[in-house]
Amino acid sequence: TDYTVFVSGNGNGTAGKTQLVADNCRLTSGGMVICSNGSTTGQGRWGTDIQVLNSTLTSNPAALSTAIYHPQKDSTLTVYNSTLSGYTGMVIKGGQVSVQGSSVMGAGPKQDPIPSGSGFADTGDGIYIETNYGYEISLEISGSNVAQSGETHYREAVITSAQGYSLQVDQPNASHVKVCIHSGQFDQPQRGVDLAAGATQREENGKYLVVK
Repeated sequence: TDYTVFVSGNGNGTAGKTQLVADNCRLTSGGMVICSNGSTTGQGRWGTDIQVLNSTLTSNPAALSTAIYHPQKDSTLTVYNSTLSGYTGMVIKGGQVSVQGSSVMGAGPKQDPIPSGSGFADTGDGIYIETNYGYEISLEISGSNVAQSGETHYREAVITSAQGYSLQVDQPNASHVKVCIHSGQFDQPQRGVDLAAGATQREENGKYLVVK
């Protein structure tokens, strides 16, 4: 009941990546919908390529839960034209992550970001980045053109939280974390992150928009 899909990389066992593609899927869980492992013991479990495309991932907001838990280093995660929700929408502790034209929602009560070894603090944020593993982390957020009913539409990234923060890094000044926002809608002004070239931030109807 802890996760719906578990993805384990092969660490230094091979140069190739373990790949998961969830396309046009509707996945639910009482805990974590897609879960990976950040272990470096033995040959390790890093080296994954996870793609969530045109899908809906929903976890139980009343429990320790997240749509995606991504703690592994040297791995990639792409979320495209999808909707994610959980107590904490998405948790990142390692790897290169791209959120394109997707909605990510943290539905649980706000909790302090207090890392405690393995696992993660369930903060209630839309996207929560935990830094205590020391792995290189990059996150890019943008809108995207998506195909729907034979036509192409632009979908903005929308990162929200019922009671926490749209986006939070437990150590905002961590040198191994880079967050770049090309465009998107957030519940709070985004500070301590990089805006892509030509992007600006403004408040509109109680929301904070990054636009180019």
